[in-house]
Amino acid sequence: MKNRLALFMILSVVGPAAAGAKTMVLEGQPTVNFAAEQGLCDIFTVCSYWHGFDPYCSVWHVVYCGPVEATVADGGKKPPTQLVLEGEKETRRGVITRLAPQYHLTSGAILEPVGPWNARNAGGEIWVEARPIAKVEHTVANWDDRNRDNLVGAGDIVYFADGTQAEISAVRLGVHLDVRETTPRK
Repeated sequence: MKNRLALFMILSVVGPAAAGAKTMVLEGQPTVNFAAEQGLCDIFTVCSYWHGFDPYCSVWHVVYCGPVEATVADGGKKPPTQLVLEGEKETRRGVITRLAPQYHLTSGAILEPVGPWNARNAGGEIWVEARPIAKVEHTVANWDDRNRDNLVGAGDIVYFADGTQAEISAVRLGVHLDVRETTPRK
């Protein structure tokens, strides 16, 4: 419960997306823990591995997490957090733009909320598939809190506006990264 509420608080440090950048979606491993007092680089530790959807599954190794160099044009604002990731064939440098929960369903689909989300009541939210069919939207009509923890999470049933329902098997941290540079690995 503490971790999911802390995710909401961390969202406030993530800035807007840059125009024209390619968005990459990463997913934390089940062991990734986070808390409100942590910075983003406490989550993206150097040498940690992240699962990517772009659009196929891939594994990315964090080689750098830290601020983007500030410029005079930034007006003294806190610079966004930059990640440098290595994959099997390339290195990507990008800026974190969004953190959101990713709801893994027993059907195999992975959905995440579009826009603001409420860890205590998903009713009325629009969730979009991150996998298998990216961008397919589902409106949450209601949910059944099976474990009575007052949080949308593993074991709960989600009812969609189209009359279908699904069980959540896991909740993981989802990360959107605007890729600014891609270079082949040597």
